[in-house]
Amino acid sequence: MPTREELQARLVEELYNDPEGRKFIEDWAKKKYPTASIPMAELRAEREQILAEVAKHKQELSDVLGQEKSRRAWQASVDVAKGKWDLRDDDIPAVEKIMTDEGVASHDAAAELFRARARVAPSRSGLGAPMLIPGVNGAGGDDYKGLMENPDQWARQKAEQVLHEIDRGRGGR
Repeated sequence: MPTREELQARLVEELYNDPEGRKFIEDWAKKKYPTASIPMAELRAEREQILAEVAKHKQELSDVLGQEKSRRAWQASVDVAKGKWDLRDDDIPAVEKIMTDEGVASHDAAAELFRARARVAPSRSGLGAPMLIPGVNGAGGDDYKGLMENPDQWARQKAEQVLHEIDRGRGGR
């Protein structure tokens, strides 16, 4: 039967001959003895550091490209709305305020709302006859005569007339 030392030596040899086992042993030895020169463990650590830096730069580049893509999409949306709704550059903040305040998803839809709200209603002067005010220039007949000259006296007379009609049993004309 092999001795304990022989079994340990065989275990270490098998671990060292296995790629994963060798990595484990080298990393453990570098951790246990940091000043020891273990080239493969040092190369792996350096490689991991370089890969982490590359991944970081790749993410930064991806973020910048994503921001640029978003900026271009935003500008294209603004340009479409400006062309379709004849907007000026100083109209865009008001359009974007509509987007944020009212939850409108596109510049085009917000520009349509902006234009609809900015539209002036047409004049109503062509509606026909002038407006008549009871008691002015005979409008409303004799029932309103004196209304504009002395409203208090007119109101008292009408109240007395109503009370008189109630007394006579003619409550409603």
